[in-house]
Amino acid sequence: VATMDNGLLETRDGGHTYKALFPSAGYRQDINGHVWRVLAAGSAGNKIIATSSPWGEDINQFLISRNGGKSFDIVRAGLPKKRPRINTLWGLGYPRGLAVDSRNPGNVYLGIDGDDGGGLYISNNGGKTWRYSTGQPGSKKIYSGLAVDPLDSKRIFWGACGDKGGVYMSQDGGNTWRHVLKAMNWVFEIKVDNTGKVYAVGDQGGGTIYVSRDHGATWQLLKKFPNDGACKGFSVDPADCGRMAVSTVRWESAAGGKIYFSGDGGKSWLDMTHGLPESPGASATAFGKDGRSLYAGLYAGSVWKTSLPRSKPVRKNP
Repeated sequence: VATMDNGLLETRDGGHTYKALFPSAGYRQDINGHVWRVLAAGSAGNKIIATSSPWGEDINQFLISRNGGKSFDIVRAGLPKKRPRINTLWGLGYPRGLAVDSRNPGNVYLGIDGDDGGGLYISNNGGKTWRYSTGQPGSKKIYSGLAVDPLDSKRIFWGACGDKGGVYMSQDGGNTWRHVLKAMNWVFEIKVDNTGKVYAVGDQGGGTIYVSRDHGATWQLLKKFPNDGACKGFSVDPADCGRMAVSTVRWESAAGGKIYFSGDGGKSWLDMTHGLPESPGASATAFGKDGRSLYAGLYAGSVWKTSLPRSKPVRKNP
């Protein structure tokens, strides 16, 4: 679990207990702070990569563990020396976008917001070193909307926010980009499932999800939720791409966030919020490997687990 303020945490008993992986002990001003994104990058499960922004230094950095989290290397080579400040979401640019090429896990992509040093960074050696992409999308104001198509390693999607926001697509590994979705200019997340369908998740006058069934060429509105806020925490079950989950988020720490589940590819949605504490919503959701569990990491700072229905949702759309 990647957390703000509490670093990187791990559970080995299904969420009953957690321990700190990074930092694991003590305090250093160039280490302790936020961990934005974490991914398992190796087929054997022993490689963990993450992004980090320490409290005491004006830097962003990349973390690599090759031994299941027992130790981490901190990588800064090739990344901006300081956090960007121009055209950022929160006044400073942070490394919130992270994606791995599933066909070649050595290719890792990092998104940092900000015109003065932010943008797409590429590593071809698993994150040991980084280079600034020769081509950049039309907007660098990214939250966490970065994805690589598992069916085509050269096809990359970038979700941008605000002016010139939407979805940008590259079909040549980041050298050139096209603005393929303009209807929603606040895109917070992008996911590409195992079949190649692309989902853009964000805010279009309320929580909204768009889908592309032709690898980003055209887009259709999949769902617009009635409550205000935005969509975040979107996930697709890798074992069944018809099962997906999303959170509607209320910013500024307002209560009223919801979590929805669909078992039929987004045709209908079931409200799964009952039993959760009031919160702004979930920053992330994830399906358990048992096929029955859904995990949610709330912006309120806690992780929750629920059992999913075996059959497709039958309640009316919210």
